[in-house]
Amino acid sequence: MESRNLNDFIENIKKIVIVTKNMYLCKTIKLLYMKRLYVLVFALFVAIQLYAQDAPAVSTEMNNARFEVIQNPNIRRYTFYLDKNEGNVYQLVKTRSGGFAWEIMDIYPNNSNTKYTESTYQIFIGGIAAADTFLIDTKTGRIWNLVQRPDESIVWEEMD
Repeated sequence: MESRNLNDFIENIKKIVIVTKNMYLCKTIKLLYMKRLYVLVFALFVAIQLYAQDAPAVSTEMNNARFEVIQNPNIRRYTFYLDKNEGNVYQLVKTRSGGFAWEIMDIYPNNSNTKYTESTYQIFIGGIAAADTFLIDTKTGRIWNLVQRPDESIVWEEMD
């Protein structure tokens, strides 16, 4: 009788060990899938961010609208109000009172002698950096690049 109880006891221990191994194996498998899920979600997030950076912002097609607002999708500071006939560009700035206003930007050399009666100027934003932002005179082909000066001012400088 004792040997039967001992055999039953051993069988019960074996079952407990098997159940414990299965539980550990299930936890291990669950952890592996969770890690893979986290990696997949992270990779998806990175891919979305990279795609958003690759999508350049550009003025809309030339149409009869004289004015346009265009913004770098990554940096709010690079929000511009463009007079497409005269080439004047205004930047969205924060006022002392906490509101927002349009401040005219300097363009070097000045393009004031090339004003048109139809939409001619266009802004292209190709990436995150200011260096990827251009003002284009579509009639003459002149191009100005957005430049941040040492005094932190942002201006348009004509490209050679």
